[in-house]
Amino acid sequence: MSFTSKKKVKFIPTPIFSELKISQYKSQKNKRKWILFVGRLDDNKNPEFAIEGFINSSYFEHGFHLHLFGEGILKLDLIRKYSTFIEKIHFHGNCPNNEVLNYMGSSDALIITSVSEGFPKVAIEANEMGCKVVSPVYNSLQPYRNYLFPIEEYSVQGVSTALEKAFKAPKFSKIPFFEEYEVLKLYEKDYHELS
Repeated sequence: MSFTSKKKVKFIPTPIFSELKISQYKSQKNKRKWILFVGRLDDNKNPEFAIEGFINSSYFEHGFHLHLFGEGILKLDLIRKYSTFIEKIHFHGNCPNNEVLNYMGSSDALIITSVSEGFPKVAIEANEMGCKVVSPVYNSLQPYRNYLFPIEEYSVQGVSTALEKAFKAPKFSKIPFFEEYEVLKLYEKDYHELS
């Protein structure tokens, strides 16, 4: 399903759980030492902050691996730049949703480092799957601030600081889960704002 506004802006809903029931992939009993980044590898999503923040965190020191899912214009440059960390930083490209969900259900945290976000649904999906969500508090996430490990300062140091808080936190609160029909209401709201 996609919508096209009168302003010729195309809005394409992309929640992972529209194709697969998230409950099939819920938090695995045996978490692996994984951190995730899901999104385009471009300037707006700023994957380099996620990578640098990870390298400068206790997650890195304690043998965790960063898995990046997505394609983009920065991918080759990032692979070259971080080739010395090939054992701990993995570029998966675009993958089927079920593969992303399998990683998400087994991961400790998700990092979001976008310059801006409309409504980052992947944050809610990751939280529901048992991942700690490290993210700036975008306006759309303000109601969920208490469920995040917020990146207070938009910098590599800010990402590292938020990752440290997530690393040290034994527990975190889950966002009251959105049913699919509630997410569709959010799409309709987003669509009407674009129209």
